Amino acid sequence: MALNVSAGLAPTGGGSWETHDAQYGKGGWRAVADIAARDAIATLRRSAGMAVYVIATGATYLLGAGLGNGDWALASSGAITAGNGLTGTTALSVLADGSSIEVSASGIRRAALSGAVSAPAGSNVTTFASGDFGSLALTTTGASFTFGATAVAPSIYQADDATAAAVGDTLAIHAQNVTGAGATGGALTLTAGTSLGASGTRIGGAATLASGICATFAGQVFLKLGVTEILAASAVGDSPNGETRLATAGGSMRLSIGATQRMLLTASNCFFTVGTIGWVDSQATPIITQQAKAGAAVTGETMLMQAQGTNGATATGGLLSLAGGDDTGGGNGGGVAIRPGSGGTANGAGNLNTAAGVSRFKWDSTGLAFFAGATAAKQTVTGSRGGNAALQSLLTALATYGLITDSSS
Repeated sequence: MALNVSAGLAPTGGGSWETHDAQYGKGGWRAVADIAARDAIATLRRSAGMAVYVIATGATYLLGAGLGNGDWALASSGAITAGNGLTGTTALSVLADGSSIEVSASGIRRAALSGAVSAPAGSNVTTFASGDFGSLALTTTGASFTFGATAVAPSIYQADDATAAAVGDTLAIHAQNVTGAGATGGALTLTAGTSLGASGTRIGGAATLASGICATFAGQVFLKLGVTEILAASAVGDSPNGETRLATAGGSMRLSIGATQRMLLTASNCFFTVGTIGWVDSQATPIITQQAKAGAAVTGETMLMQAQGTNGATATGGLLSLAGGDDTGGGNGGGVAIRPGSGGTANGAGNLNTAAGVSRFKWDSTGLAFFAGATAAKQTVTGSRGGNAALQSLLTALATYGLITDSSS
């Protein structure tokens, strides 16, 4: 039964004792020790919009119209003032563990959290995950996370871990996942700044993907398509200089400039679509070679340099041309030297073969051979020419070419 009063309640004689204990009232504002005490408030003492401050977490909760424990929501309070390029104010939720958001010239950070806390609908921050500097989930009401135009070198980073032998945590930037049938995951785009001024010199910003630096081992950089590694760069040993590799699990890889393909890599071949493959002018003694094969009694692989093949009924295969360097300034042209490989036991031989692989000219350390014959040293012609002028002319010509030694008389 309700008790009607005609005036406010006050302690007798203006004393300092209380006139009412909030825990016995209905609705309104009250303070409790912890979340369990909040959830234990009797239903008869609840009303929509009542506020409860939880001492253990330092947070204030508002009760929704359902009046159940699932209807408690964090009260929205506080603001981020302009800083580090942020303009205006951004409303934040109160964190259930009493931690705070800090905005300064060095970036945006939050203190340690334990547990997961959800912010009320409409706030710019919807979720704080467990752990120090955990994930920040932004609402779809703001499509961009933007630094102000005057911010200098803005950054998104995790605070340093100064613990000895610590392993830094992984930082993930992840486009949207989808789970529906026939759906497509979101694309992740990392783009340097564009320069679209109306006039004057306009240069787009550079994009840098860098691993962490270290005096002993530099970090690695990987680019992947799904789980397939397509580019990896890593340090070798203690050297600060790394190696870079391109890899694909199958299919082919194309390198293009703009829309024009310049190189095609397949499982067994590398094709170029440029007219010239060359070295810069300062390169000394450039070489095309295969890496040496280790092991006793091994045989090196055959290297083939071949002009373009054709398959038409009346087509003609391409010409293979080996040319020394030309001089266009009045000097001397370069020569062409073809030599067999050298060996500790025996040197190799050189051959000029037919299309069927039959030797027509051969040379080695012994001498020369024609038409698949055995090589022989330079021959000496002796005996009398008998006054035969034609024979004398032939011997003189062969000796002039260096093919024989003319000791005839």
